[in-house]
Amino acid sequence: MASNNATFHLFDAFYHWLGQVLAAEKHFLDHFAGCHTDEQRVASVHAVLDADQIQLEPRKGGHKDEKVAEKYLDGAVTVQHTLLGPDFDPETENEGTLENVCKALRLYGEAISYGPVGSSVVQRAHLGRAGLLSKLGQYADALIDCSRVKVSPSDVNLRCELAVVQSACLAKEDRKEAEALIKSALGALSKSDLEKEEKARLTVRLVSQMKELTKCENRQPRCRSITAEECPALFQGPHPSIPNASAAIDLQFTEEKGRYFVANTTIDAGSVVIVDEPYAWMLSPMAWHDHCTHCCKPVMAPIPCPTCTQVVFCSTDCMAEALSSYHGYECCFLHHFATSHELSSMALLVMRVVVRARDHLLDPLADPCFAPVHQQVSNSGARPVGDLVKRTATALFLAQGLRDGGLVADNRLVEAALLRHLQSCSCNAYEISEYVDSAVKTSASQVVAIGGAVYPTISLANHGCWANVCRSSHGRRCVVRATRRIEAGEELLDNYGYSFLGVSRGERRHALKKQYFFECGCLPCSEDWPLFPELKPESKFRCRKCGKLGLKSACKVCESKGAAKAAERKMRLINDRCQMALARVDSASFDDNVESWLIDFIHEMQTKVIHPNKELILAQQALVKIWGWKANRNRLLLLND
Repeated sequence: MASNNATFHLFDAFYHWLGQVLAAEKHFLDHFAGCHTDEQRVASVHAVLDADQIQLEPRKGGHKDEKVAEKYLDGAVTVQHTLLGPDFDPETENEGTLENVCKALRLYGEAISYGPVGSSVVQRAHLGRAGLLSKLGQYADALIDCSRVKVSPSDVNLRCELAVVQSACLAKEDRKEAEALIKSALGALSKSDLEKEEKARLTVRLVSQMKELTKCENRQPRCRSITAEECPALFQGPHPSIPNASAAIDLQFTEEKGRYFVANTTIDAGSVVIVDEPYAWMLSPMAWHDHCTHCCKPVMAPIPCPTCTQVVFCSTDCMAEALSSYHGYECCFLHHFATSHELSSMALLVMRVVVRARDHLLDPLADPCFAPVHQQVSNSGARPVGDLVKRTATALFLAQGLRDGGLVADNRLVEAALLRHLQSCSCNAYEISEYVDSAVKTSASQVVAIGGAVYPTISLANHGCWANVCRSSHGRRCVVRATRRIEAGEELLDNYGYSFLGVSRGERRHALKKQYFFECGCLPCSEDWPLFPELKPESKFRCRKCGKLGLKSACKVCESKGAAKAAERKMRLINDRCQMALARVDSASFDDNVESWLIDFIHEMQTKVIHPNKELILAQQALVKIWGWKANRNRLLLLND
């Protein structure tokens, strides 16, 4: 245990010390357990720190370091020239080759991030990455890197190397300009005072590049970052009083459910009911190096933060907005989220909530943007004492980091706000996701979480183990669509990560109770529906008039013979189209018809079959997959570790 007058620079050490103190001195723990407000909890832990004269001084990190940058650059060059070789051809790739390409790109990126702005190592790293990107056919990204290389008139060597890369990138769009670049470099080379051998080497390289322009001209991009489609329009337009919600839904309240959404009209599958803007957002550490920390877009030639080595941006505009609004306060503190075992990345999201709300902490309801975030339920009364102790310790450590970063605000207000949102975000934050198409043909595509966000409107939706809406990320925004028809008066149900398809009722209820503090009573839970693998493939239909069960969609008792046959023909057509749609989704080759065929099938089956129904669920899953392709999507060479 730390002695009096100790100073803690890392959260893990501070938290472990606090746990030992509270375990050894029961009166402190009893006092904390008796606290009823976040302000009291903060004051209670401060009393412990004051009693032992403990100081918090979070270690600052992420500083530029030219020596480290040189090591990363050496590593990138080694990978590119040793493991890939000078004759690397992206058209004959295999999984091992693509893994080395990713490794080289990552090392070039780290060299650029660690190198001081404007330094020689940064120039060389940009040029090296541009050369690799040009070999991949990523000419637009390579030219962006080339534009960041500042060549002095006396540096003929760098000018020649730059001309080789730029000409390869320009060959397809402007062959004459590509040739002019090489000729200009040859002219400068002939007038230079370089050693004879170096002149000869560069001359051969430039002349060879002139001959290679035709090959560059025909090269196709090896990997694509696909921009999400524009967010779709809200069904029936925007709601007059609920921000970012459709006019087709209303907000209601009961003591049992709290606030929740209901449909005020029939909402068909595929209808967009919410397009929400986050109050605050963040990327997970695994996405820091290849996604813009501000707009969350994947980038192959990112711009690093000019001050820290942790995050990157897609443009100077995104960088300027982030630095002026939130990143400036966290810049030297970010490394704690990547290295700590006890400090979750969600704490970064909470920091950004409080930074944005810093001028409204005294009167949070006065700001219409912050008020709904402040009102999100924290469930303090249901949390174990140990949980609250850890969150309070986190709040104090984060607050000190923000003060060190230049945040000017009342310390206790900031600490209490951090504690409040460390609780509420654990129940109300949502992931930002991305659909990843692997360039390795043997690797399956998948949806991955790249960060998290606080969405004021979406957080009002309650959970259902068979949800009738789904979420997809468009940049940092979130789009919510209906996955089946929702009738007027019916509640909109999101899924909090625990579906009856793959998690048993007991496990779902236990997990939801532990994290969200409620006992789930949805239809799959109340009827104890079987898991998806246990569902039978054939559908059972129930007549809506007489209630009779059967294997056909039309009831021969209630329908005339002609009407029954017509209904069966219609059902066969809809089913055949659904099967074609499922096949096209599996092969990733589809058009707008596929989505409408799936929706028609869902509508036709929804009121006629006995639930849960495997065929209907498969159609819903295919729809969600289509919407995922229309949202954040990234085609990578290989998924990063």
